[in-house]
Amino acid sequence: MFQPTLILGLDLGTSALTSSHGRVRDSLDRQGKLHREKLGSVSDVKDWPSCIDGQTGNNCFPTDLIYRRANRELLFSGFEAQQYLDDPFHDIPTRDVFVVETIKLLLPDPDEAEVPSAGTERYRAKRNTLTATLGKHPDEVFEDLLNIVLAHVLDNATRKYSTGLHNHNIELVLAFPSGWSDRIHTNVARIGARALQKAITTQGLGNMTFGIENVYTVSETICGVKEWLRETVAEASSIDFETHTTNLDELNEGDCFLPIDIGGGTGCLTPLKLISKNPLGVEQLDKTQSLEVSGDAVHAEFERNLRPRITKDDYSGDPERAIYQVCRKFKEEKKKCGVSLGAGSNTWNCPLNGLKPNPRKGFEKDCMKLTRKYLEYSFDPVIDVLDRAIEKTMRKFPTIKAIVFLGQFGGSSAYLKKRMASNPISSKVNIRYSQSGKLDVVKGAISERLTLEETFVRRFKTVKSYGTLVTFVYDNEVANIFPNPQSHGALPFELADDGIRLKVIEWAIPKETIVQDGRARDIGKDGPRHHTWPFREDELGFEDTIVVSEEDIPAPQHEGRSYTLWTEAHQNDQLYIAGERRRVQQIPFCWDLIMSQKLDAQGNIVGPYERDDLRTFWSPEKKTKGRRRKKFRDLCYNLIWEITEMQVKVYVQALFPNQVGPALFQLAKEQALGPGEKTVTGESRSKALEKDIEIANGTTQEHEDGDDDEDASEDERREIPRSAPFRSQQDNEHPRSYQQSRTEASSSNSGTHQQSSRVQDSRLTSGYIQDQARRPTVWSAGTSKSGNSGTDGRRRDGCYTCKDRKKKCDCVYNFDEVSGTQKCNTCRRVGIPCDMTAPDWAHDPVQREIQQRERKRLVKLGKRKASDESRDESKSATASASSGPGFAFRDLSATLAPTDNGRQPRT
Repeated sequence: MFQPTLILGLDLGTSALTSSHGRVRDSLDRQGKLHREKLGSVSDVKDWPSCIDGQTGNNCFPTDLIYRRANRELLFSGFEAQQYLDDPFHDIPTRDVFVVETIKLLLPDPDEAEVPSAGTERYRAKRNTLTATLGKHPDEVFEDLLNIVLAHVLDNATRKYSTGLHNHNIELVLAFPSGWSDRIHTNVARIGARALQKAITTQGLGNMTFGIENVYTVSETICGVKEWLRETVAEASSIDFETHTTNLDELNEGDCFLPIDIGGGTGCLTPLKLISKNPLGVEQLDKTQSLEVSGDAVHAEFERNLRPRITKDDYSGDPERAIYQVCRKFKEEKKKCGVSLGAGSNTWNCPLNGLKPNPRKGFEKDCMKLTRKYLEYSFDPVIDVLDRAIEKTMRKFPTIKAIVFLGQFGGSSAYLKKRMASNPISSKVNIRYSQSGKLDVVKGAISERLTLEETFVRRFKTVKSYGTLVTFVYDNEVANIFPNPQSHGALPFELADDGIRLKVIEWAIPKETIVQDGRARDIGKDGPRHHTWPFREDELGFEDTIVVSEEDIPAPQHEGRSYTLWTEAHQNDQLYIAGERRRVQQIPFCWDLIMSQKLDAQGNIVGPYERDDLRTFWSPEKKTKGRRRKKFRDLCYNLIWEITEMQVKVYVQALFPNQVGPALFQLAKEQALGPGEKTVTGESRSKALEKDIEIANGTTQEHEDGDDDEDASEDERREIPRSAPFRSQQDNEHPRSYQQSRTEASSSNSGTHQQSSRVQDSRLTSGYIQDQARRPTVWSAGTSKSGNSGTDGRRRDGCYTCKDRKKKCDCVYNFDEVSGTQKCNTCRRVGIPCDMTAPDWAHDPVQREIQQRERKRLVKLGKRKASDESRDESKSATASASSGPGFAFRDLSATLAPTDNGRQPRT
């Protein structure tokens, strides 16, 4: 099934906005991956209100706004505002209006500036004046602008596509400048969402799917330079570099370069590295530097120089009005600075009615004459700031191969090109300029969604809590947490051989969990748990229950875990808290031994585990006169929780004795998240923009997931969890909690599910969970000292120590914390050093004999110690068995599966 989608792109420029739109057809493959097919070409919006067809710069909509002071009504915007300001003769006096220019620069709070500057104080004064005059926050004024812009853009798209836009999805892509805080990003994204929603309603397109999550925000610099590279890198791959001199001709994969985006009001530089050409990928190397370099900075410098020249004696009217008029005309005239205009063009003749003659200043009647040199003086201090910033960056990253100037000012300023040509840096690196200037940004923004090459971070928040049903032996420790449970509506106690049990909810995912980057972090493992069956039981499986509830979970009560009493109200979905109903849902899920996956020594899946692979034990452990003794099978396993923006998943990780390789995961249950089970918390932000914000805030951290880290180790890139690649010592040895619990095992005919202490695994990734079932497990050779390893990193011929002892090596290596070396399990069990390769003493007969004698002594010592520990453990288990049915709280949570006839087993 195909879904048409309209994509609107908007470059939030300082002095002007640009916009484009295009259509795609979306479809999903069997794996749920989105595919896009472009429909037609991308259209640039040009027919802005009051824009004369064919006028220079008609792709750009000016951001000027004019309000009436009396009633704070918006009178003019865009080209209409410019026409009003350029025309000195108009019906509405200038004293009755309030002019808002470069509103984007007023969005950041000056108090949040890291390093206050002259520009910061200027914007603070403008913000205060705006609020005092209009009674509006700068965000509200900016929303007035976007309401006009997006209404026109959507109207332009509606007229463009004759088939109509009904039943279309819609996406809005906003290009944001660097240096904005996270707060401003989210505020502006919400402003854009509200403005587009108003436009959708006005156009009668209420059936369009759109929300804040459909607002995609990208970095101006990153998407602008990627668009520029899209046009040049592909050409450079087939053209000789020596003859290709007009674009980025020496940039190859792995090269560093420096894009400098200079617009009408903002300027920034960001060192990048070209990671790949197909698909196009760049990596940000350092924090984006915001510079006082822009067209607005040049304009401010010109005004500062001009102000002392025009006095009351020189002008018959208001000198402030004269300065304002000249400065507005300079905005257009400055484009000619640096251009060779020929003889007789060394001055700028600026008409100014009311100007008095003054030969010393170059003033004639109603005309101000300024030399070109005087105009260029306004550029020099600004470009000097740029030169110093470039020099500083080049010292930090000397491998930079090219500098690319982007933006309205950076790509088109002739005087900037003249200055850079005379800069010594031009002999060290290639300097290139964007030919399309401002349009690169909006084209790049659209391309990020058309090509789906960029990854976007989307945040959701769950509105329900998730957990599982477990039962506890009701001992003193449990009673301290849940005293007198029946008075609080608890279900009747369940009877079992180990005592009475209380059913509770063990919470795994609390309400308002943030789901970001496609999944929630730090959910991890819920366990380990135990399940036991009679020895002769054929069907080895169990059933658990997921609880989904609208209630809030309590604070952690024991070992960081939260529990809630399972009541009649929960059971019957009649839970009321403070008079408000909270829905409770029970979702059963099953696991069976046949679902397990067994690996061979090469890491290949050879089928499921069998009954004989499980642990067995007797209860009681030793024969006791007058007491019947039974044999059981036991399974230890973890529940693995994962939550994405689409569903909640529960996996079972079964742990078997003597297993080879890491324990694999099997999906036990997945539950879709409906619209009422999640809320959107913000816009969809590109990872490039997210990283730019993190670097700017100094909060960049290594990703917890291996697939998000370009420099991760091989194990992390293969998405192997943080725990040891193969069995750790804890996996090989029976946990003490299990030793205790098995002596008290139930003698029922049904299985018993038990849970012990919780172990978190923050490196658990969804990719690992999904991939384990379909690929062999591998171990990075970098974690082994062996040089004789196969492609999966395992030694085929075993360690030297086992060879020397004439023992069979199991070839399973783990890190030993005591010795600080890798050991195979064969050597570790007997407590001797493990040499993977022949040591230096192996060729010295005397030293070899000494080492062999010492090894034999350690083996005997290890066997004696193991025998003593086994004897002590047996005594401890016997004492525990005779002490009664109570268990330690952390070891004995359990869920009893009912018997076939629905009754609980007898005590």
